[in-house]
Amino acid sequence: MSELRRHLLPKTIEPTGSYVWQDKVERRAEAFRMLVHAEIEAYLEDRAEEIASSAWNAWCAERKVSVVTVHLLGFSGREMYGPVKTIDAPTNNKKKAWPEKKYLDDRLSRCVTGFIHFLRSENHGIREANLLSIVIPIGIEVDKIDGDLIFGLEELGQLRGRVAHTSLIARASDGVDPKGELDRIRLLLGKVSVLDVQLDSLLDEAKC
Repeated sequence: MSELRRHLLPKTIEPTGSYVWQDKVERRAEAFRMLVHAEIEAYLEDRAEEIASSAWNAWCAERKVSVVTVHLLGFSGREMYGPVKTIDAPTNNKKKAWPEKKYLDDRLSRCVTGFIHFLRSENHGIREANLLSIVIPIGIEVDKIDGDLIFGLEELGQLRGRVAHTSLIARASDGVDPKGELDRIRLLLGKVSVLDVQLDSLLDEAKC
């Protein structure tokens, strides 16, 4: 965040929120908001992928089962088939899907690759639904997610959406204050750092 703060926010933050080049300062503050949002989103996705990949690698190397492994299976959204009735697929059109029905490796592999695909291609944000879809499948317990973190991410997501999907004319009365943007992000990053400790613990448990 320090680099974004250095390049996009005024060197001297005015408590009054009043600047000589007001429009320029406000547009740069909006850019700060957008880019911090992108950095937090990338951070969450990268950490989740790292943890999921580590759990898969530990399974392949040592057949290690961790909390992460169980969550990846349990929250994959994929059907948990019972035992097959025949070793070979009963019909030709079922051959492709048959390994997933009879081998745990195939089942877990599809859960992990599906989750990573979601992170790379389908997740678009950091709001509550996004956060839960990212952290629950890798082992974060719902009751241990800080409500203030959810609130902060939800607020930032809404504000980012305001910039991304609303015209400059419509935002003219918003009065974006660099101090408010900086204070909000500092508070939010403090909450993210607590989550980071939880993610570190999951990563350590997932590894071989």
